[in-house]
Amino acid sequence: MLKVLAAAIMFVALATMSAVADPHPAGFEPHKFNGSHPPVTQDGVTTFRIENEQCSTVDFGDGRGESDCLNGTVRSVFGYSPQAELGQVREYRFDVRVDPSLAYEGYFNNDSIGFEPRGWDSLLWLGSWEGTFLHNFIYILKASKRTGITFAGEVCQAPEDLGEWVSFSMKVKWGNDDKAWIVVTCDDRYVYVAEGAPSNVAPDCYIQNQCVAGEVRNPKRLLFIPGIKLSGWGHGWQDMGKESQFIPVQPEGITVQMRNLAVTSDPVLYGPEDKARVVALQEALNALGCDVGAADGVPGKRTREAALTCRAFPAGEMPEALNVATVQTFVDLYTGEGVGELAAGEVAADELDIRVFQQGSETSGPEKSVAADFEGQVTGDPSGVSDLRFLLTGEFDYAASRFEWLSLLMLDDLAGNKAVGECDGVRIEDWGDGTSHAVIEFDPLGQYYIAADMACVAANLPAEISRQATFIIDHFAEVATSLVADGGIEGVTNEGLRLFLRNAATGEVVVKTGLR
Repeated sequence: MLKVLAAAIMFVALATMSAVADPHPAGFEPHKFNGSHPPVTQDGVTTFRIENEQCSTVDFGDGRGESDCLNGTVRSVFGYSPQAELGQVREYRFDVRVDPSLAYEGYFNNDSIGFEPRGWDSLLWLGSWEGTFLHNFIYILKASKRTGITFAGEVCQAPEDLGEWVSFSMKVKWGNDDKAWIVVTCDDRYVYVAEGAPSNVAPDCYIQNQCVAGEVRNPKRLLFIPGIKLSGWGHGWQDMGKESQFIPVQPEGITVQMRNLAVTSDPVLYGPEDKARVVALQEALNALGCDVGAADGVPGKRTREAALTCRAFPAGEMPEALNVATVQTFVDLYTGEGVGELAAGEVAADELDIRVFQQGSETSGPEKSVAADFEGQVTGDPSGVSDLRFLLTGEFDYAASRFEWLSLLMLDDLAGNKAVGECDGVRIEDWGDGTSHAVIEFDPLGQYYIAADMACVAANLPAEISRQATFIIDHFAEVATSLVADGGIEGVTNEGLRLFLRNAATGEVVVKTGLR
């Protein structure tokens, strides 16, 4: 009786709220795939709420015969119009509050290793920016009890602060070239910055982000979807061993509120204060004899190169790039005491060039076993790698088009230095000719092949072998791409390895370390 009465009170409350609800923010309207609770705006605050399995049965209309209910997705979101186009500059701004009763923890996701903190992912989204192609999500604002609110794997709001309002801003120049940029802040704190790179390409591309790695989509129009969406396991949930296509929602539902929701045109990347900082940096660089031309407040190529090379600062002090988030750090460095006595920094490295070919192989054709050695030359690597000598071994599963196991063996002799054998995922292989070799084993996880913590490997291998091993893993995609570009891929005699290298070149498989 009490449950019935409570339900009746809730129904009357929601009906009353709907009756007196304010108009939604300009340009926003409830999405056609919303479940049982469309967004409600009152006193300038929009409330989004989802309940367990309260999904939409509306067909997506793209010929696949799918719907939210089939896929296990529940949502309460806005659509926004007009859509942005390439070349346009937009700011997406809102304050967001996640109800602190949130019980959804997220989940450990092998595919998100290297993208999300410690591989802990979330299928609960507070906002998404997507292209017009299928599975073309670019940027996602996520939430969970364990990680709080995150954007591109960076913390926007800590989990202990859920329940408090946080101001989110994404300023972006949409583009597919080096003129594009994006800046994300939370409570005016820089969270994510990328300048001089395409902004219509997903930085964290893997399957659960509804992005296809290795495919260049290049969307011309961009959609914005704010609200709350909990994706399910999809209509293949039984094959995944799940109990349902739905992820359970706590009994009271999940509630998110937003206010000051707006999309504005023509925000600037460098405001007056930012330009003043750039001027100060340019004046400091010119005073040190690193000519950047007129101090005009524009961080052009000469200014960026000089900022990185004018003086050699101690390791860890200089940011990796000059951008709107780091310019003050550069000003502080170049106006600090004793900066004039520092040695000149290194000139920017030459463009990286890799030439690799298969030297020999123990197997060929469709054999499952793989053992092929490679040699190559490198120019333009700042760590000093110039030669590559390595062996790839493994067992290839042709039915699944992937390696059951895969290892990287360094062909240079360890010369008795076997301390690296104490590292996780590394073993020492002694050959009959008296030499010994480091073998780094990869853990196959979905599309990823994860190496051990390379910090241990680097600390215990001889310097030259360490540089080579680190380079191969960090630049495996480029190594594979060079084979394809040079035609050397045709000289790879094992069919399974040849397919793997082609997929590595396109990004369909990724070789990487296990640490973010």
